[in-house]
Amino acid sequence: SVHLQNLFDIFEPNNNYMKKTFLSIFACGSIGMASAQLVDPSFESGPGAYWTEFSAVYGTPLCDAACLGGQTLAYDGVWYYWGGTTAGDLEETLMAQQMPIPAGNSATIEFQFGNVGGDGSTDDTFIMSIDGNPIFSVTGADTAAYPLYTPVTIDISQYANGGVHYFAFASYQNGGTNFLLD
Repeated sequence: SVHLQNLFDIFEPNNNYMKKTFLSIFACGSIGMASAQLVDPSFESGPGAYWTEFSAVYGTPLCDAACLGGQTLAYDGVWYYWGGTTAGDLEETLMAQQMPIPAGNSATIEFQFGNVGGDGSTDDTFIMSIDGNPIFSVTGADTAAYPLYTPVTIDISQYANGGVHYFAFASYQNGGTNFLLD
């Protein structure tokens, strides 16, 4: 999506905006198992702590019970990522963080994801990337595949090289889809 690429361009790693995100990453090497984790993978430090974050409508895509009048949709804890709106406004969100991935034979990202509501629009898009390369994407048409919350595991072994990588996920909504991640 052109909209999401513009968000990724604005928050590229060289802009030093790296502050917050959520994923677990495991790299298995030939000498035992090395593991690393993004800082604050379940967002429990709240907005502004460790992730770079942006929401065109709300300022941050992190949400707690105050976002929905006392109701929380967190899978675990209090805070979660919400790419969506209650007013049907055009919304664009971004969360990003830099992190080294240990060298190893294999690596995965594991998280809980939900794709709820909306009108089935393929314009509503969620994309997760590493170093600008998409590793996971869904649209509003994929609602049935990701009920709240669905465990997702993605093989990212090609990035298990001991280098520092840029993790980002972004969403664009114009059709009312709500993307939830924790």
